[in-house]
Amino acid sequence: MHMARDSNADALARLHTERAIEVMAECLEVFDPRVALDAAKALLDRGHGKPLTAVIAVPAGRRLQQQVAAMTTEALMNVIDAEYEDVPVLPPPAERDPLLE
Repeated sequence: MHMARDSNADALARLHTERAIEVMAECLEVFDPRVALDAAKALLDRGHGKPLTAVIAVPAGRRLQQQVAAMTTEALMNVIDAEYEDVPVLPPPAERDPLLE
């Protein structure tokens, strides 16, 4: 029973998608920069997907921390690239969002 209600709510929410995006776009023009920034983030996330977040684990030992700190950005990137060369590349987001059609 919950599933039917959830899909009904989803369908009702989709009916307001275009207006919701219009409101977000209008918020880009408001005086409060926090509101404009939040609206810009929401629009970018909606249009392009949220950016992936990289997590870099810092070694626990002081000696390793010092070695990592002494490395150049290029050397660090080489280590990261070598470690994660088997990570699949995600396809770019679709040009058109099927929910908006």
